[in-house]
This record gives sequence, C-alpha cells and structure tokens, in this order.
Amino acid sequence: MILQKYGWDEGWALLTVIGALSYIVESSEKARDDVALGVSGLAPTVLVYGIRAEEASGGKARFVAARGEILPDISPVALARNTPNERAALAFVKWLLSPEGQRALAELFYYLPYVKPEGTELEEVYDKVKDNIFNYDPEDATRWERAALYYFEAAIGDPDANTLLKKVWVKAVELHAKGVIGWDELRSVAMRLGSPLIITLEGRTAVFTKDYAVEINKRVAEDAAFRSAFMSAVKKAALERYNYVLGELEARG
Repeated sequence: MILQKYGWDEGWALLTVIGALSYIVESSEKARDDVALGVSGLAPTVLVYGIRAEEASGGKARFVAARGEILPDISPVALARNTPNERAALAFVKWLLSPEGQRALAELFYYLPYVKPEGTELEEVYDKVKDNIFNYDPEDATRWERAALYYFEAAIGDPDANTLLKKVWVKAVELHAKGVIGWDELRSVAMRLGSPLIITLEGRTAVFTKDYAVEINKRVAEDAAFRSAFMSAVKKAALERYNYVLGELEARG
C-alpha cells in the first residue's frame, strides 16, 4: 500500500525510515502486545488487534485510523459445494448479511461490517473510516509483492542491516538537531538510504525497480535457492550503502 500510494522510490524511502525508527518483531501479535504493554509506542495493526490492545492495556493503548490510508480486509462468505444442508446454510448466510448478523460480527469478533454497527463500540470506528479507504490495487501488487517482501526483509528487516541503518539515521538526526544539516538535507539522506538498491545477481547488475521486481517475482516466490541468493545480494548492497552514507555523515561532525 505504501509503495502504491507514495510511488516506488519515495515509498521505499519511507519504508526505510520507518525501519530505522522501528524494531522488527516476529509477528503482528507481538507488535500489538508490545504496544499494549507499553514496550513500544506505535505499531501497524488490523482493527481487531487494535481493539484487543485497547482492552488489554486498560485503555492506555488506542487504535487510530490513519487518514486516507485505511485498507479494508474483505472476508467473503460462501457455501461448500454439495453441502447436505443447503437450506440451513443459505439461511445462515442470509442472517449473517442482515443488520443483526453484521452487528454480531462487530460485537463478537470486532469485524467492521458492511453496514453501520449501531449500538456497538465499532460504530465510532465505522464513521471514521467509511470515507477513508485507500484505493489499493491488489492485482498490481500481486505482480511484485513477493519480491518486495524479501527485498524489505534483506535491506531493512535483517538484523545486521537494521542495526547499521539505525546507526546511520541516528547520526543524521543528531546532525540535524545540531543545525549541521537542514530539513531538506535530512530528507535527502532518507531518499539516499531508501533509494532502490543496485544489486548483482547471477552475473547481472540491476537496480531494484518495479519492473525488475515484476520480472523476478515468481522466481523469488517459488525458487528457494534463487530467493536466498537474491536476499544475500540485497543485504550486501544495503550494508555497502549504509556504511558509505554513515562515513559521509561522520565526516560532517
């Protein structure tokens, strides 16, 4: 969604800065729990996790709907083929799609229903997000998302890369706080850190453009050896860039 909304180059710069300001955990449940416990201040999450974090924290944690960036997670309903209880199943589906059934989804599971869940704690959430949905293109994303996922893991999420990335960003922010570099230059550092890397893989050197991601997406998803080689190449390029930028910043003070 970030890459679609902000564009490939600026999207990766944004994701890189987010990575520099974050610590990576193994699951979305862990991210939610850490916010509820006060270990971290913010985590991206789905609605049901957000509401449960609010409850677990005694109200200290809050679910916030980002403006213009809500992504609906559609849950379909269907009948099993050749079901022996077709009439009963159809009756259940009809009830599920009724105001009563939709309200039950909101009350029991914190699923935001298609119709406004009046009388539930999700009524306020519904009002905030109903006109706040980002026009995400899933068909476009499926063309490159696996390559982007493993690129993120290698360049931003990898422990070695993330540790060095944090060191670079802390140095940049320190220089900004001292007045050595201005806001525009700080933003330039972010763009340089996050600009798609130049990687060498199987004897070919290429920039990780969207077209390149589309080209290798299927192979990254299905070929474990290629995926490992790709991630190693990305990590190598990321470490080289981060070290280079760090050296420049350290020379400034």
